[in-house]
Amino acid sequence: MWAAFSFPLVGSGARILGAKIRISLELALEPVRTGLRNIMTELLRARPAEEAVILVWPLVCGKEVAARTQAVAFADGVLTVEVPDQPWRGQLAGFSSRYISGYEGLLGPLVKEVKFQIKQSALSNQLSAK
Repeated sequence: MWAAFSFPLVGSGARILGAKIRISLELALEPVRTGLRNIMTELLRARPAEEAVILVWPLVCGKEVAARTQAVAFADGVLTVEVPDQPWRGQLAGFSSRYISGYEGLLGPLVKEVKFQIKQSALSNQLSAK
């Protein structure tokens, strides 16, 4: 998180001062960010594994991917995620190890595999279009 400040100084002195303030603000916020992450992790670990893994999917994959996908099941270390179509399935499969690592950082080694399946209604639409 960066904060914008305006200074009456001009030239390289203002740039250096601005950089120092940004760095100081970033360092000041780091303990807060770490504390919030620790609280969230503790709360999630208190939930049943099946529920926690599903809840965390948007945090692990990011808002862009979360808007187009949905974690639908978790059993025996395998997370199943519905995707809109085959291109998305192929693309996200390449990020599986990154997602597993994200889960490990939040919940520990619960997720061993992420399986992507085409959402049933999307699959029906694709088949009927052919």
